[in-house]
Amino acid sequence: MRKLCTVTALLLALLPLTAAAAEAKVFAAEAVPAKKEYVLYVNFYDWGAAADKAIIHCAKAQDEKSVKAEDFTADVIIHSASGEEHSGYGIVKGHRTIEAAYLCDKDGKRVSGKSQYIALELKVGPEEKLGNPFLEIPVITKFNQTYGMRICNDELDINISKRTAVVSKEAAAFARGSSQTGDCVMEYLSWEPEKKSPGTPLIIWLHGSSDGSTTNVYRLLFNTKAANLISGDIQQHFPQGACVLLPQCPVNWMISEDGDPLGNKVWVPVDIEGKVRKVTKPIRKILRKIFSLPEPDLSQQQAKAAVSFYTKPLKQLIDSYIAQHPFIDTNRIYIGGCSAGGYMTLNMCLEYKDFFAAAFPVCEAYPDSKITDRDIESLAGMPLWFTYAANDETVEPEEHTEPTVQRIRQQRPADLHVSRFEDVRDTSGQYKQPDENGRPTKAPYQYEGHYAWIYALNNQCSDGALSLFAWLSRQKRTGLSAGTVI
Repeated sequence: MRKLCTVTALLLALLPLTAAAAEAKVFAAEAVPAKKEYVLYVNFYDWGAAADKAIIHCAKAQDEKSVKAEDFTADVIIHSASGEEHSGYGIVKGHRTIEAAYLCDKDGKRVSGKSQYIALELKVGPEEKLGNPFLEIPVITKFNQTYGMRICNDELDINISKRTAVVSKEAAAFARGSSQTGDCVMEYLSWEPEKKSPGTPLIIWLHGSSDGSTTNVYRLLFNTKAANLISGDIQQHFPQGACVLLPQCPVNWMISEDGDPLGNKVWVPVDIEGKVRKVTKPIRKILRKIFSLPEPDLSQQQAKAAVSFYTKPLKQLIDSYIAQHPFIDTNRIYIGGCSAGGYMTLNMCLEYKDFFAAAFPVCEAYPDSKITDRDIESLAGMPLWFTYAANDETVEPEEHTEPTVQRIRQQRPADLHVSRFEDVRDTSGQYKQPDENGRPTKAPYQYEGHYAWIYALNNQCSDGALSLFAWLSRQKRTGLSAGTVI
């Protein structure tokens, strides 16, 4: 868990949802490389984003037989935030492996004979760190100004470093916006079905700790494969389609609304009330003696986590988004998230008990010791689907999900499901676990146990014949009680 941290932002008056500041579009749905330029293709994978293909415009037609993958090199270039973007100058970060090279048309489709366009397929995988275009670099953080490539082929006299566009159909499908609550500005990405049918549900997904940012909202789509929420595999469970909303907090969901006894914001979950009681205990003891007050009954008092600083800004964002999309069914608002986003999922369910129709926290970071018995009763009254891996060393299940689920079960919950995995492994069959020498074995690649969101966002969580998103699509809030199955 993160250490104590001071936050200076204060909650002021609520301001309405606004469009994001105008800027060049980061991702295109499709693009044709300009003369002596390249187009970079970025896709999302279980482990995150990967730039897996480039199409170059050679300026002159090349013969099919002259195009060989081994003749090409692709250097990853970190560009400066100043000066002409992608001018060819910058720091060489490393080199990409080119697995295939072939003639293509302007759209990347393989052709025979001659062509001015060449497609380069780049090696990707969970161990190929340079494949991720969202490089972690101090100061330089904007995608457009960070990740570039220099593609060379001495045999064909090719030297290209200027990029025409970055293509990702999924990323381009999302709209970008922002919401402001007091001094807190929260960006978001959103997607809506082509048909705006009344009664359309809304799925809200909350990111983990590493994706909090004010400069790179597109991390939300790739780092936990949240872009898959608009895939046919998930959307098929919603006959009218389901809107998708991906809010991004500027820092981390796990910052407290209340301060410690010194007035500093802290990382939650922290028992703020307990800290305050400890500091004020001597004062209260003196006052009881002076006024002959009876000793308080502390038998029912229980540690309670501090409320997230982003609770009100997030609710404001959600409310404003719904107001701008009146076709959304307010009785079918679903919320889920992973890690810190799983904490925030439970935080929102506890703070707004009658708002969400169902929740699906994944490897959630809300310590069971900070959830009161009254809160457990509240959670037991709504549909919940927990997902986690038993070998999660980042957010230990024995201190978070497992005891919380056990306590909820004791309340005879209305609708509770749990997907427990021993570990997190590749299920595509494409990626294998390397041995100590880096050579692939026959075993499926094994991710960190914390990456349980891979199963959830691949729609691979099930309870018998019921899958997570099939279950989610059936939930509807009625009256003051959420969770009626329709």
